[in-house]
Amino acid sequence: MPNPKKIAVFFDEFPFLGNPSGGIARSTVGLAEALAGRGIPVMALGFRKSHFLGRQTQKSFSCDWHFLPWLSRKSGWVRKMMRRIHFSIFCRLKNHGHKIIYHSNGIGSDSWIARRADLHLMTIHDLIPEWIDPPVPPKKTSAVFQRKESLQTAQGLIWVSEKTRKEFRRYYPRVRLAGRIIPHGRPLFSCFRSDPARRSHFLLVGNRGGYKNAILVYRALSLFPAQQRPLLCLAGGEPPQPEEIRLLNELRITPSIRWKDCTEKELANLYAGALAVVVPSKKEGFGLPALEAMAHGRVVICLKGSGVDEVVKNAGVVLTSGTPRKLFHSMRSLLSPSRRKVLEKRAFRRASQFDWGQTAEKTSAFYGQLLFQ
Repeated sequence: MPNPKKIAVFFDEFPFLGNPSGGIARSTVGLAEALAGRGIPVMALGFRKSHFLGRQTQKSFSCDWHFLPWLSRKSGWVRKMMRRIHFSIFCRLKNHGHKIIYHSNGIGSDSWIARRADLHLMTIHDLIPEWIDPPVPPKKTSAVFQRKESLQTAQGLIWVSEKTRKEFRRYYPRVRLAGRIIPHGRPLFSCFRSDPARRSHFLLVGNRGGYKNAILVYRALSLFPAQQRPLLCLAGGEPPQPEEIRLLNELRITPSIRWKDCTEKELANLYAGALAVVVPSKKEGFGLPALEAMAHGRVVICLKGSGVDEVVKNAGVVLTSGTPRKLFHSMRSLLSPSRRKVLEKRAFRRASQFDWGQTAEKTSAFYGQLLFQ
């Protein structure tokens, strides 16, 4: 591990501008706080203040967070202001003999810092932009183009799962950078268990459109008899849109749907009161909601080959086919407390294998390998 007094880490702000309560944003906060806890100066520039960031970061003075108001990245003067902040902090650290590490996710990265840092390291969270049939050649504003641009200055890669590593090699066979698989850690907020008799709902966390595949859950829920239908709580993401509301009305399940834009404490309460957490995504790089659910001792239902199954393994319900009927049977079986009890014990044990301290240790060791080899 490098001497923490001699390095400083910059994280880019892009995840927080797009989806500040999303998995990438929360995992970035988790890693940044864990590194700061090891005495490594961390600079998180341009982050938008959000429910998931505000309370955690205000408690920590070991991590230097620079909050800026929610402003469009298209505004020229905003970019100039951010560049000046980057430049002043960058020069101050350089003058004090620090090695500067720019840790980006490769999309929306700051090319100015990437070119001038002693090390540019990229974390590959997923390859979903490449999977969603990008235009050929990709437009300059596309995620695929930005990732390719960032790879030109990157000196190392971190993949969050084995599946992500394999997919990266498939989409970028000519990129031969040093890399490691370093999974995320457990959630930042407190985990607790609730009385099984008070479980009242299934839970779906985050965005729901497109590859997130919430429509599968809606169709499965519609197969329950109306009098026996459990509640489905939607935590975070956008409020139900007109097209989504139309579908819920067609399936006649609107009374069983609850949407809430959660704080971290409210989300923890929803996890604690859930019968199970459904992660119906067709593809994910890691699937942080699944790990959060297991950290609360909750059963996770996911699809085989989605990437989430690599996190869940045998500690949850992995569907071999993503049909509404198959999901319906799985959800119905988890209404039984005895069935849940066995899987919940496995889930809690599985989640204990993921720790932000270990993630920070492996990441800082990788920093040292690339900086001082």
